[in-house]
Amino acid sequence: MNRTTISTNTSDFTSDNRFVQIASRSEEFILPCLLLIGTTCNTLTFVVMRRGRMRHSSSCFYMAALAIADTFVLWIGCLNRWLELLDKQRPILACNMCCKLGTFAFFFFADCSVWITVAMTFERYIAVSQPLRASQICTVKRARYMLLLVFTIFFLINAHFLWTFHLSSTVLHCIPLNDQSLFIRYFTWIDSFKYSFCPFTLLITLNILIIKSLLNARNTNKYLQQQTINENNINHHKNSYSMSFSST
Repeated sequence: MNRTTISTNTSDFTSDNRFVQIASRSEEFILPCLLLIGTTCNTLTFVVMRRGRMRHSSSCFYMAALAIADTFVLWIGCLNRWLELLDKQRPILACNMCCKLGTFAFFFFADCSVWITVAMTFERYIAVSQPLRASQICTVKRARYMLLLVFTIFFLINAHFLWTFHLSSTVLHCIPLNDQSLFIRYFTWIDSFKYSFCPFTLLITLNILIIKSLLNARNTNKYLQQQTINENNINHHKNSYSMSFSST
């Protein structure tokens, strides 16, 4: 019985280990591709969004800022993970300050990227629900203020990484100074709320409202078209009746 259990456990471990190796090999190929393709596309997006008349569009301004934030996330997250898989020296582990700044920058730009998307979606909702006022509400100046607000909020929220994390000399990894601190224990929930739950809820809600506004606009347009057709038919009948009466 014990031999069977040990054999089964060994088989499971070998299978899991093989799966991990396959996943790691896949990451070694996928991550540089993501870096190359993502950086190229984000660079092109930024260049296009800042050219000509697009510079005066708030949506294009958001997209240019999103391209910058996503590029930082790619180079901080993917690059360090790729070098880790290759057993190479990672920039984030070069020194204690690199550890602090790298961890802070990754969380900061990841949060900003998500909330820039939320701001863009909210602007799209304004454009759909209030098309006549959209050009007055959705301006580049207000987009800059919104972006500054997003940067300020998440700078303050994530600034704690500059003093709560450090480069461990024993495990050679960025870890909290005090694992048992109340803030560190609950920060996972805080991070999940600000990075996942809250943006996801807002995006779902705004997209539902956008769809609802589009359906209402389509129904209103159909109603107006039908009213126009009915009025034209009535006028046509009136004209026909008048002509027949005149001829009589």
